[in-house]
Amino acid sequence: MNGYIKFEQKADGLYMNIIPAKDGGTATTMEDVIFVLDKKGIPNVDLITVKSLIDKNEEASIRIGDNGIYSTAEWSDIRISRDGMLVAARFFPPFKGGRMIDADEIKKDLKYKSIKFGINENAIEAFLKEREYGKQYILAQGKKPVEGRDASLEYLFDTENRAMPKVKEDGTVDFYDLDNISHVKEGDVVARITKEVEGVPGMDVYGNVLSPRKVERKIFRYGRNLKVSDDGLSLISMINGHVTLDGDRVSVSNTYTVPADVNLSVGNIDYDGDIVVSGNVISGFTVKATGNVEVRGVVEGAVIIAGGNIVLGRGIQGMQQGILKAGGSIVAKFIENAKHVEAEGRIEVGAIIQSNVLCGQDVVVQGKNGLIIGGKVVAKKSILAKNIGSEMGTNTLLTVGVSPTLKLRAEELKKQIKQLGDEKEKLSTIIVTLIKKNEAIPLDKPKLELLAKSKESLLAVQEKLKGVLEEYSSISVELEDSSDACVKVQNNIYPGTKITIGECELFVKEKNGFCQYKRQGYEIKSFTL
Repeated sequence: MNGYIKFEQKADGLYMNIIPAKDGGTATTMEDVIFVLDKKGIPNVDLITVKSLIDKNEEASIRIGDNGIYSTAEWSDIRISRDGMLVAARFFPPFKGGRMIDADEIKKDLKYKSIKFGINENAIEAFLKEREYGKQYILAQGKKPVEGRDASLEYLFDTENRAMPKVKEDGTVDFYDLDNISHVKEGDVVARITKEVEGVPGMDVYGNVLSPRKVERKIFRYGRNLKVSDDGLSLISMINGHVTLDGDRVSVSNTYTVPADVNLSVGNIDYDGDIVVSGNVISGFTVKATGNVEVRGVVEGAVIIAGGNIVLGRGIQGMQQGILKAGGSIVAKFIENAKHVEAEGRIEVGAIIQSNVLCGQDVVVQGKNGLIIGGKVVAKKSILAKNIGSEMGTNTLLTVGVSPTLKLRAEELKKQIKQLGDEKEKLSTIIVTLIKKNEAIPLDKPKLELLAKSKESLLAVQEKLKGVLEEYSSISVELEDSSDACVKVQNNIYPGTKITIGECELFVKEKNGFCQYKRQGYEIKSFTL
């Protein structure tokens, strides 16, 4: 119990009774004494004597003045916090014999102070039950607003596109593969919004509504090839490609543009879509796309692989390292010293010099001079050029009438047929030898097991050889069907040039011009254009 003071009017004057704190309660203080004296309007009290008694924290009584007219009822000191969220009260005892207050009077005091919300009936009842003076009772409490949560926007891709070299398993660093493209597939979620949560209003003890702060909403800003989910919370790619962020705007494109050269600052590119390189592709780098690749500069000793077309604004100076491989066509001003150039479609170029070229349709060389000099050019349908070979007799190999891949497959099958034939002959020799030995003297167990395994292996080899022979036979028929294949020369073709159509070959021994070479029977003949 806290300590407190209580007044009593006796015959000889007004007395202050000091009630000490008990059981760990808080003793009354001089601040409390002065506050009560002021409230009651009791003057001229010997505060020094009162303080000495208060400090002892013992029960005592002291005459402090003559009798007067005072409010003798039990009373309260009600205080309201500055923010209007808390009402606290301390109660003071009546003069001896004075009137006790009740719940209605306490509520009336609260109403007088305009307290309307959060009145604590339990605290009022607790005081009326305990009547513990000097103790603070929370008679009313406001309700703080519950603050909401702002919406948040999360990008599910690398928004900085920092070029970072890869560390290999052996600890070395690959400065060519920088992995600086944020690839996306159709249906991928590229950004997500976590929806805002609205706050809940509160109220102070005066009944004033306390509004929570306004929460921030988020929306997607985006370009083409993107859509927002039905619930408005996911941004979804509608195509395969790459995603970028410009400011707060998300963009998805299936064309990846390199603004300058493909070099160490860009690294190798492997992209699901189209690629446009505004500059050059430097030696040692690889550009790979499922769609088309356009290079507006020069390709050096680099590798370009496209699922679609390859278009070179200038050409390839391959240094015997450069590779072009297209699922569609290839268009360039020149192909020079390329290690390997391959297209499923047409190849249209201004000049081919000392390069290996494979084409699934027509090779058309129609530049200023339209040169094919040196190297090997293979086309399924036709080769058309202004000039083929050179006056120096440069070895130039031309093959038409068969798809490049089919020709390669035929060569592979030939090798397999020879290998399987050799293996078959070996196994047959082993089997015959063991059978003869067994007829003379019964073989021991290891040799009998060898005989059984050899017979089993021979059956497997024969079965495989049969399949290879059937495939080779089918390809051979197609290789022979080269009736429309031809080589056309608009200006000159020079000695040193070898022409192959199907399985027929022709070595050009004399300069010729304005002609075409076609197969006739088992020969290749020249016809005037």
